[in-house]
Amino acid sequence: MTPTCWCFCWSTLQTCHVNGSGYIPIHLVAAQFDAHVLSSLPAFHSLTGCDTTSFLAGHTKKSCWNVYNENHHLLSNLGKGDLNDQTCAAAAAFICKVYKVHATISVDSARSTLFAQAHLLETLPPTHDALSFHIKQSHYQASVWRQADKQRPELPPSETMGWTIQSGALVPTLISMPSLPESCIELFTCKCTTKCRRGNCNCRRKRVPCTSACICSASRRLQK
Repeated sequence: MTPTCWCFCWSTLQTCHVNGSGYIPIHLVAAQFDAHVLSSLPAFHSLTGCDTTSFLAGHTKKSCWNVYNENHHLLSNLGKGDLNDQTCAAAAAFICKVYKVHATISVDSARSTLFAQAHLLETLPPTHDALSFHIKQSHYQASVWRQADKQRPELPPSETMGWTIQSGALVPTLISMPSLPESCIELFTCKCTTKCRRGNCNCRRKRVPCTSACICSASRRLQK
């Protein structure tokens, strides 16, 4: 007898009918995917946002899924055993691909690239510091799901995996340092369409050099 697994979804029952009810045949859905894709699904779901982890700014599950289909190998070890540097680096590389920066595996480098392209700060990938906590939390959550069939799952202390206990409740740690250094709180950029002049160039007025974040011709030379 072939094993089957059905999931009742109330929202599905309200919007459409699956086999005449709100039950989804999980075994039929799973049969459509490669075994390697299925094995990393808990890692994918926890890393891209779930009830216990943060979502990635500006990216839906659908857009992340498109990246996952081609790069599921990067999440193959997330949620398995002890979290190591190699697993963290692979998860960071996956995040860079989600933000369409393929030339690097460093989220800080990806942030710099996108910022230079005039992307808004709120649309940038997380800093390395913030991502380190997110990966720990995602690894822990994926570990819980992978051992859902065990009465006593083997899990590390949650306080070592990106959470703190406050008033008896687990609270996620988001960052341990400012996302923007104090010295960079005031960023000067110019929008000169011709040669920068002291009177109309914000950088010249502040006596700071133009950077790759500026729009002027000098910034274009820096980006080459």
